[in-house]
Amino acid sequence: CRSLAGLSPLRAGSMQAGKDGTFYPPFPVLGLASNGKNIFLSSGGGGATACKEVPNVVQAHCYDEATGKMSTIASLDTEKCVVVGITYAEARDLWLASTGGSCRVLELSDGKNTLTQVCEWQSEVEGKGPSQNLARCSPTGALVATGGSDGIVRIYIAGKLREEPALKHACEKHQEVLDLDFSPDG
Repeated sequence: CRSLAGLSPLRAGSMQAGKDGTFYPPFPVLGLASNGKNIFLSSGGGGATACKEVPNVVQAHCYDEATGKMSTIASLDTEKCVVVGITYAEARDLWLASTGGSCRVLELSDGKNTLTQVCEWQSEVEGKGPSQNLARCSPTGALVATGGSDGIVRIYIAGKLREEPALKHACEKHQEVLDLDFSPDG
């Protein structure tokens, strides 16, 4: 893991080590996801009205199990939009971030210590202040499913995930979608 030491300081700061392997972020954590190895992303912040006091960010971290040390390796300022959910899309080696009524696709280059947004599309459109709660990529990477406050699960044809995917199907409206997933066989 290459830390950000020696590079420009992060706007929201890095995790602080506590006792017994506990780490404390400098912002309220609303989203957390791992690549299943040693990299994970955390997201959160103060929201649109408090973003100056508590910046809205997504940070990438690398955990070294042998030493018990964690490094913040990249950070993305999401400005006035707080990311409330993150998922790792293994088949694409990309991250899906839920913010407001949209889905953002993020790419991590741990070799370059960069986290960049490569795509964004509006996924929640109904109701007052629609909010996407989550996004998941199918095991093959061919589909993306989103769900949120408008109660509609939407299935998209992922394409390259570097441009807005095509809507394949919108399910019947129900209650707010808080979780969803694909079966292991897609």
